[in-house]
Amino acid sequence: MFVSRRKYEEKDAEVRQLEVKLEEALKRVELLETENSDLHSAIETATNQQVSVTESVVVKCLIDALGQLEGVRETVLHSYERINAESQSIVNINELFSESASTLNKIVSDMSGLNVQMGSMSERISGLSTTADNINKFVTTITSISDQTNLLALNAAIEAARAGDAGRGFSVVADEVRALATETNKSATEVSELVNGIIQSTSKAVSGVNELRGNNEQLETGINQLNGSYESMVQHCDSMKSTISEGAMATFIQTVKLDHVVWKSDVYAVMCGYSNKTAADFSDHVNCRLGKWYSDNASTAIGQTAAFREIDVPHAKVHSSGIAAVQAKQNGNNTEADAKLIEMEQASERVMTLLDRLIN
Repeated sequence: MFVSRRKYEEKDAEVRQLEVKLEEALKRVELLETENSDLHSAIETATNQQVSVTESVVVKCLIDALGQLEGVRETVLHSYERINAESQSIVNINELFSESASTLNKIVSDMSGLNVQMGSMSERISGLSTTADNINKFVTTITSISDQTNLLALNAAIEAARAGDAGRGFSVVADEVRALATETNKSATEVSELVNGIIQSTSKAVSGVNELRGNNEQLETGINQLNGSYESMVQHCDSMKSTISEGAMATFIQTVKLDHVVWKSDVYAVMCGYSNKTAADFSDHVNCRLGKWYSDNASTAIGQTAAFREIDVPHAKVHSSGIAAVQAKQNGNNTEADAKLIEMEQASERVMTLLDRLIN
């Protein structure tokens, strides 16, 4: 009996020790659970802080990257200005070629008229030569008659001498007739020489006019060929002008797109606390590059397109919403700021679509 109680007491003591140890273990488990909960909270807090830090860095880098677009925009703008200047040079060259072609056309027209006049002149000179030939024939006839008259007068003088005193008066008349025939023959010879000179001169004149006419026709042919080359160059210049104009327009549109991306990046920089700009520092839709271009081209051909007419409303919305978002942020109204940013992006997407339609 004694042994059993002792064993019981020993077992009871062991149980009590185990209960104490169990209680201590439970307390330690409870403490560990508390520490684990605290550690989990600390880890979660640290994780959230790390995510917040990471997002902050990403946003900062994104805004810095968008800021670099300003340099790209300036490069594209410089390219546009150069292309636009070259386009104007092509226009000037094209006008010069057109003026030259018009001048050549006038020269060709004048030369054609000159050819007609020279042909008419050649015909008139040839007619003069024919008239001179006829005169020469008449002179030859007169010379022949004069020679016959002189011969008859000589015969009459001989017969008058045979008649003696009875033929003296007739002899005087015969001498006068011979003298007149001689003078007529002399005058006819002079006229013949003069007419022959005229014939030779007219022949040379006709030859010279024909030669000049031939040279003029060759020159006219050469100028026609040159004019054809000018017209071909004008066509090429027109094609170049069209290509350069399209390139200039496309470059300008890309510049305007970059303008709006940079403008919006400035808005986001304010929203994220990386910029001290106020709403007054942001340009409205009238004073930005696109707004000024829109105002200057309202009456041009591109100003009559549907895309041009539609772009003004969403463009104004981009600026007004962005400025309103900045103002709301400065007033501490983040909900309003978020709503305005969404409106700005929706309007910006529409502006980009319409700008692409303007290029096409």
